Amino acid sequence: MPALRYANRILILPALMLVATASAENPRRERATLLDYREFASTPVTASESPRPLPTVENTAFKLPKTMTVADDEKGFDEFLRGSGTVAWIVLQNGQLVDERYYDGYARSSTVPSFSVAKSLVGALVAIAHGRGEIQDLDEAIAVRLPNLAQADRGWGKVTWQHLLDMRSGVNFNEDYADLNSDIAKMYLADDIASLSLSLRLSGKPDKQFTYNSANTQLLAMALEQATGKNIADQLEERLWQPLGAEFDATWSTDRAKPASVKAFCCLNARAIDFARFGQLILDHGRVGSREVIPSSWIDRLLTKANTGKSYADQWWLLRDTNESGASGALLAEGILGQFVFVDPQSRVVIVRMGHREDSLPWRTIFKAIANANPRPATP
Repeated sequence: MPALRYANRILILPALMLVATASAENPRRERATLLDYREFASTPVTASESPRPLPTVENTAFKLPKTMTVADDEKGFDEFLRGSGTVAWIVLQNGQLVDERYYDGYARSSTVPSFSVAKSLVGALVAIAHGRGEIQDLDEAIAVRLPNLAQADRGWGKVTWQHLLDMRSGVNFNEDYADLNSDIAKMYLADDIASLSLSLRLSGKPDKQFTYNSANTQLLAMALEQATGKNIADQLEERLWQPLGAEFDATWSTDRAKPASVKAFCCLNARAIDFARFGQLILDHGRVGSREVIPSSWIDRLLTKANTGKSYADQWWLLRDTNESGASGALLAEGILGQFVFVDPQSRVVIVRMGHREDSLPWRTIFKAIANANPRPATP
């Protein structure tokens, strides 16, 4: 177990398991990398013509750890980030940039694959479609939109949008990243994701238990395309990427079918600073100025679930923390190799960390410790 010291406290946590998967370039390689996106076909996602400004705050009183101690090895914070495989580290408070660092040749303009951080953006797109009335009821059976599912398994007639959003569908899917014959490895490398997804069967009844797997997100995206009549990448561009004020173009990896399907469960390739803008949009309850991009009621519901101790909902990890100020909920988008977008409403903090690996470090605890050390700034 690694020991982590920050703010004069020692935290002992279990090691986080490193994950692995195959790549398109070399299916026998046992670990995904930040360069995998170069091997896949992709579809473009165009940036905003008016990027949202993130003003830099200098001489800020914002508190970051001076040192980090892991397994009795004390390092300066910058050395710790560099040595942990981090390539991008960004911290916002109140929409202002308080810390931005890049390592290993990466810069603000460098592309980083999101891996499963993309799931949380798919969740946001479902929220937008629901708010527009394109999805009338999240308790609608997903087979209404994807009738071919019921041909594979009649049980899909009882699986709803909400079951998929909360990873409670009961789909039979092996998410073992270390197994090159697993369902997730096959989906990652699939030439025809739609056919693979529509052939999936159930291993249990919906809503019986939470089981994290990528099939839920891929099916959500496919149903969302049916509900809106728009490709998922076009939805991202028009409904989220441009309205949130993205500074850079992005790409979303696809399979090689005709027409191609987006790898919606992963593989949104963008810049860390724009993932920070997405986090800020969530922190601002879905608003950019006076414009509501994501229904604020959706984000309120997420935070309520986090505050009551639920651990996952609507394609987000939910974090609950109890400190001197009482219980508070935070949201986390997370991808393999240590890609994170952390959103903490209590401290008004957004943290983005992108990296080559997690290094078995308790990143969630690090994010919460930084947030707790920086209470909500006073309103001007």
